[in-house]
Amino acid sequence: MHNNIFDFLQNRKALWYAFALTALLSAGMHWKIFSTELMGRHFWRQSKTYINTQQFYRNDWNILNPRTNNWNGETNIDRMEFPIMQWTMAVAHHIFGESITVARVYMFCLGLLAFVGFYLLIKAITNDRTLAFLSAFAFYFAPVFYYYTMNPLPDVFALTCAVFALAFYYRYSKNIGKSPLVVSAVFTSLAVLAKLPYVLIGVIFLYDWILALRDKESVKVKQLLVHYGLALLPPLLWYGWVIGGWGTTTIVGGILNYPASFTQILAILKYHLLVMWPEILIGYPSLLLLLVAFFQMLKRNLPNKRMTGHVSVYAFAILAYFGYEISLIDVGHDYYMLPFQILFFIGVAYGIKYMLGWGRSSQLVLLAILLAMPVHAFMRTNRFWSIEHTYFDRHLVLNKPEIQKLIPPDGRCIYINDVSNCIFSYVVDREGYTFNNDYLPDPWITDMVQNKNVRYMWSNSKPINDSISLNPHFDGILYQHEGTMLIKLKP
Repeated sequence: MHNNIFDFLQNRKALWYAFALTALLSAGMHWKIFSTELMGRHFWRQSKTYINTQQFYRNDWNILNPRTNNWNGETNIDRMEFPIMQWTMAVAHHIFGESITVARVYMFCLGLLAFVGFYLLIKAITNDRTLAFLSAFAFYFAPVFYYYTMNPLPDVFALTCAVFALAFYYRYSKNIGKSPLVVSAVFTSLAVLAKLPYVLIGVIFLYDWILALRDKESVKVKQLLVHYGLALLPPLLWYGWVIGGWGTTTIVGGILNYPASFTQILAILKYHLLVMWPEILIGYPSLLLLLVAFFQMLKRNLPNKRMTGHVSVYAFAILAYFGYEISLIDVGHDYYMLPFQILFFIGVAYGIKYMLGWGRSSQLVLLAILLAMPVHAFMRTNRFWSIEHTYFDRHLVLNKPEIQKLIPPDGRCIYINDVSNCIFSYVVDREGYTFNNDYLPDPWITDMVQNKNVRYMWSNSKPINDSISLNPHFDGILYQHEGTMLIKLKP
């Protein structure tokens, strides 16, 4: 893989320049987003995550008690994934001040770490700087990653940790010593704590452990068992404690408790095969490289036997995960699919490897494909940050600062018809109680006014809006836009 147009990347100084220029390119492409309030695609999940961060920063630094703005259950503690990302983002707020720009810069830096991590992963596998950088570039400008590298989602933190876990594991596999194994185990633990599905990377370690057991490599058997056994202990303790409160309609129940018809499953599969995977997860430019790798594999031009085994077991694991969660993932939850990025872009790396070895003409085609990646990512996802992709009251979102001034900082609210239990309270930035389905009996209002110090109600429910003036606690309308009202309540 020498004497090609990318050979300059073998020079360490040139490589640093390439990393810096890529970071500047991404920063420039995202420039307007750094100061943009949360809105757009998956506003629900972003709001929930950022509320956790705000609660840590404002009220309670106990990482074991992630909180929301919702007090319906007599507590606002809501333990799901271990909130390591939300907590460290709150630390960033403590240092630099609370603002959405700080949160977005935090996520951008996390994305850059993933970029470096994927470079280290491919370099550890292939020992080729050029191939590693080009593969990391493709990974970094995958449309889904390009979008989420600016948005507060713990899935990005988990993916970053998983990439580093694998990178250091492959360094350990080259007999560099035990230190990389320790680092890999730490990153594995963080990845699984941040998002449970990343336990799937463990099948790669398990595969090698079984081979070591077969080959009677007692030292390796012990090292893998001890390090990854300890790595899984914190996730086991956390999820063992909290998972019982999740209910079966979450990731735990999967398709067994959130069933879909055969027709629905076919529609979901069709969307993933035609849109989600090629357009959003991989991107059409990278898809060309993945197809190169796929057709080379059909010709039996395979990576080494061990790497083929790793790819095979990981592919089986994430496809099983996809099958179990298919009804929850549906056609919208692309961030649930981020574990696929590791598999897809290892495949892309091999596509790049083949093209680098086919001569100058092939390398020029590869250059054109690489240059198309940022363009495609921007064209495909830039609209995701728009108000048109915000499936909530757009007037409230666009006028968030003015809306928040209507209620004192300690004012508690009732929120009507917010199925997310978080978006309304995030936009208004006040704690309170959330109800759905146009249902709120008068005795409940009385209880919250008299016993919970609630003095305001946000409602987009026509039945409730039409009848609220008859309630003895009604004290006037402070805001009204189309079907949404802010109602003042009196004791």
